[in-house]
Amino acid sequence: MDLPDRDLYTSPFKSLVFTNDPPPDLEAKRVEEFLHDHLRELSKQDEEIARVSALLNRLTNKRRHLQQYITAHQGILSPIRTFPPEILAEIFMQMLDDAYDVFDTKRGPWALGHVCRRWKDASRSSPALWASLSIENLHLQPQLRHANLPAILEDVLALTSNQELSITYSLQSVIISDTKHSSKNHRLQTLWCNQRADSWDILQLLFDILVSHSTRWKTARLVIPFALGRRLQKARGSLASLVSIDLSPCIPAHLGSSCFDTKTIDVLSTAPKLQALTVTPIPTTIILPPIPCPQLRYLAHSFSALAMEHIQLLTEAPLLETYKADFSWDSNGFTAVTPFTHNSLRRLELCCRDSDLSFLESLACPSLGELALDLYYINRLEYILYDFDRRSGCRLRQLSVKFKDPGGVDTWLLNKFKPKRAERDLASLPSLAVLHITIETGQEETPEILKGVIRLIEARLDMGTSVGLRSVSVIIGKDNWTESEIEDKLNILRRFKDEGFDVSLKRNGS
Repeated sequence: MDLPDRDLYTSPFKSLVFTNDPPPDLEAKRVEEFLHDHLRELSKQDEEIARVSALLNRLTNKRRHLQQYITAHQGILSPIRTFPPEILAEIFMQMLDDAYDVFDTKRGPWALGHVCRRWKDASRSSPALWASLSIENLHLQPQLRHANLPAILEDVLALTSNQELSITYSLQSVIISDTKHSSKNHRLQTLWCNQRADSWDILQLLFDILVSHSTRWKTARLVIPFALGRRLQKARGSLASLVSIDLSPCIPAHLGSSCFDTKTIDVLSTAPKLQALTVTPIPTTIILPPIPCPQLRYLAHSFSALAMEHIQLLTEAPLLETYKADFSWDSNGFTAVTPFTHNSLRRLELCCRDSDLSFLESLACPSLGELALDLYYINRLEYILYDFDRRSGCRLRQLSVKFKDPGGVDTWLLNKFKPKRAERDLASLPSLAVLHITIETGQEETPEILKGVIRLIEARLDMGTSVGLRSVSVIIGKDNWTESEIEDKLNILRRFKDEGFDVSLKRNGS
C-alpha cells in the first residue's frame, strides 16, 4: 500500500509546529484527535512490517534449506567423484606436507579419511601418502601410554606396504602428563628427568617397531638417547635402502655416556647405498669413532678430531662431495704428511675454534667450489688460503669466514684479496665470486674492516664478465660505532649496491 509523504508545511497545525507558542484549549483538543488518528495508523504500519519481516525470515530460511538441499545433490555430479583412485591419490600427495605427525589423527593423511568413505579408502590404499612419517614433540598422556601409540604406528607402517620410508624419530621434547595430579596441575616433565619405566618402555617399543622396518628406510633422522641408540644394532644387515641418516643425541651429557658407541655407528657399514651421514655427539666428545664412509657423498660430524684423523677419514671417502667437521688442538703439533689430494670435494666446512688451519696445508681439492671456516682469529689465514688455492688449481668460487677475534681482518682483506696492479696474478683466490665475512665482536675495528671491504670491491669488481667478485656480505656482531660515525663508508657501499654489485652489511644484529 502506497502512502503519501508527510510534509510539515501542509500540516493543519503548521503555525504551532514551527513555534513554541502554547495552543488554545480548543486547538489542543484538535491536536489530540489528530495524534490519535496518526498513532493508530503508525500501529498498523508496525503490524505490517512485523508480518513482512516474519514472511522474509520464513522465505530466507526456506531458501537456505533449499540451497543446502540443492548443494548436497550437486555433489553427486562433482567431477572429483569420477576421478580414478590413482588420480585422487596423486592429488592427495600434492596437497600434503612432506612429512606428517603419526599420532596427530586430525592432520596429514589421517584427515583425508574424515571426509568420506571413498577418500578414506583412497588414502589408505595409497602407500606413498604414509611413507614420510614423523614422531616428535611427543606428549605421553596416560590413556595413550601403552596400547594406543604402538597400535597406531603399526597401522601406519602396514599402510605403507612395501614403500621406502622417510622417518623422523625425535625424543628431544618428550612431555609426560602425570596421572597423580588433576588436569589443571599436570606436571610437564622431560623423560630424561622423569626416569619412569612405563614411559621408557613405550618409547623403546616405538623405536623397536621402526627398526623392525629398517629394510625400507630411505632417509632417517634419529634424535635419541645413547642407550636407545644401541637398539639400532638390530638393523645390522637390514639397511639396504638407506641413503641418508642424521644421528643425534637428546640426553644431557651428565646423564649418560658422551657418544654413540662404536657398534651403533658401525651398523651403518652395512648400508650399501648410504650417501649422506650426519653424526652429532655431545660437544665434549673427543674421540672420533670409525665411520663407514667409502660410498658417502655427504658427511657432517662434530667430533673434535685431530687433523691426521680428518685426513685419514677423507682418504677412506673418495666419493665425498661435502665435508663438515670440527677440529681439536693437537698439543704435539701437526705431524707433517705427504700432501693429500681429494678429487671429489665440492664443499668444505671446518670449525677450527680450538685448532689452527694446518689441515689445509696438506690438502688439495681440485673440485672445491665452496669453503667455510669458523675461526677464533686470523692466524696466517691469508698465506694458508693462498697456498691451498694454488695447489687446488685456483677453483674456489665462494668463501665464508667467521671470526671470534677481528684483529687483522682489515689487513687480510687489503693485502691478500686486493690484487695489486703489478702482481695481479698473485692475489689470493683469483676465481672468488662470493665472500661472506662474519665477525662476532667488531669493537673498535669496524671502520678499518669496512675500509678493507671497500678497497677489495674497488680492486676486484669485474662486472659484465664470467669471473670476478660478484657478492660480498659482512656481519659484525658488536661494535662501538654509530651510523653517523661511519656514514662516509656506508655511502660508498650503498653506491656499489646502486651500481648493481651485491653487497650487504649487518651490524649489531640488524
